[in-house]
Amino acid sequence: MLGVVDWDVVAKVTSAIAGTAAVVTKVFADRSAAGRRRAEIKSDVELMNMLPLGNPSRELLDEHVRLSIERLVRRERERRRDASGVVLGLVLIVLGLVFARFAVNASAWWWLAAAPFGALGAYGAMESGARRRRDERGHVIPEGPQSSS
Repeated sequence: MLGVVDWDVVAKVTSAIAGTAAVVTKVFADRSAAGRRRAEIKSDVELMNMLPLGNPSRELLDEHVRLSIERLVRRERERRRDASGVVLGLVLIVLGLVFARFAVNASAWWWLAAAPFGALGAYGAMESGARRRRDERGHVIPEGPQSSS
């Protein structure tokens, strides 16, 4: 028999699973955004090819396509994920889930071990999984104007 359901345990395990799902969703969202950009460029090229050669709109669309391709290539070349950070984050999430499993059958102090592992793992995996400009060590390079002190 299942017995009495401990809703506190259900809530904590659900939040750990939700954190993992957020990481996976972020990674796939980045991939689909690049695919949408490519589809938009392809659509613009097809539209441009339908216009007559001397048409001023064709020239505008040609410039737009060229700039879109440059942005796409620059973004894909410069922005990357920190794979080691993602792996470390996922390992921490798994450790948090292991501790949560012990917490279901043991004393409450296991939740004190599970919560930081799960939270840090979810945060680390999401931050490292985001495509950003990074240096050789995987650290994020800030974008925008730099103030020199």
